[in-house]
Amino acid sequence: MAVTHSRRRNGKIDNAYAAHAVTVGKNVSAGKRYLRCHEKIRHPHGFDVIIRLRWLSRRRTAENPNYIICTVKNNFALDYRYSTFVFVWRINMKMVPMTGLILNEHEGEVHDAELDYYGQRLATCSSDKTIKIYSINNGNKTLLANIKGHHGPVWQICWSHPVSGHLLASCSYDKRVVVWKESNDWFNIFEFTHESSVNAVAWAPHQHGTILASASSDGSVGVHVFNKEWSSKSFSAHHNGCNTVAWAPYKELLFGSDQTDFGKKLVLASGGCDNLVKIWTVENDQWVQVGEINCHTDWVRDVAWTCTIGDNRQLIASCSEDKTVVVSHSDDYSKWSSVRMHLFDSRVWTVSWSKIGNVLAVSAETNKVSLWKENTIGHWISCSDIDDTKGVED
Repeated sequence: MAVTHSRRRNGKIDNAYAAHAVTVGKNVSAGKRYLRCHEKIRHPHGFDVIIRLRWLSRRRTAENPNYIICTVKNNFALDYRYSTFVFVWRINMKMVPMTGLILNEHEGEVHDAELDYYGQRLATCSSDKTIKIYSINNGNKTLLANIKGHHGPVWQICWSHPVSGHLLASCSYDKRVVVWKESNDWFNIFEFTHESSVNAVAWAPHQHGTILASASSDGSVGVHVFNKEWSSKSFSAHHNGCNTVAWAPYKELLFGSDQTDFGKKLVLASGGCDNLVKIWTVENDQWVQVGEINCHTDWVRDVAWTCTIGDNRQLIASCSEDKTVVVSHSDDYSKWSSVRMHLFDSRVWTVSWSKIGNVLAVSAETNKVSLWKENTIGHWISCSDIDDTKGVED
């Protein structure tokens, strides 16, 4: 059995993370993705566990392609400097490994990494209680800022849409949600304290305004709104702790007159240690539960929300420590039909939809990222796999 560095979160031991990124090819119409693993600096007997991944870069151009970032922990590294790195890969017409972007300046495990809207700045956070901002323009890296202010490991970071002013949200074991803003230096413009570790943060679609959600081990979800000044509300969501939150994407009207608000409502999904995914919306200035997905038998680790193009379906992917990924769809937010996409060989940590919403990336504990797409008869099939030893499998 592999020996891992570990930490306690929500009362259960988790593997600690470092960050690592891979590139996905661009052949979308054929339903394929081409992945290749970057050469990694690692202990010769190392074993990496992929725990977090995201599709990134919301504004894609020829000069600014898409990215996928995976968080990985090297369990046998003898020094934190060699167990915590960030590798950045990008999508272009050809695969372009960014070999110069090996980022290992943190002094502890890296828990999250995210690119901003334009794909030009990369933020990372770590158990060393810091957040680092890098410029990655033209394949070159520059450390722009080292943000200090948290008093415990920083679990997750999230960039806002530029409409809100390039804000960066962070959450930490120190029970705090913090929003940072750049003005020559980065400074704290807002913070909110939960009663326990804050495990996740997510910005709402910018069409709704500047709204941030946070998920805490105290079982609550916090919603923080900026309208001339900050205000916060929190509500009890999961009695054993909340691990993740995701907002319903904003979708322009493509529906009949009887569903004029569908796709434009402010709706939130949360996943917790009660094995449930719950759907929330605002009614009479209060957050109320309008739906529930009860398909997992262990903690829900991540949820990802997308809307399909051309029809009314909203899709939620959820992953769990029960080794499954479930995809649920609805056309009214309250009634959800679910299908178990796949039973994996190990616990599943993260799910992330591509920006056009038709491909789902999944990371599991067995050091593999897999990409999944729904076929014409409604079955989810694997498009491509990547692992550390075998490379690409289509």
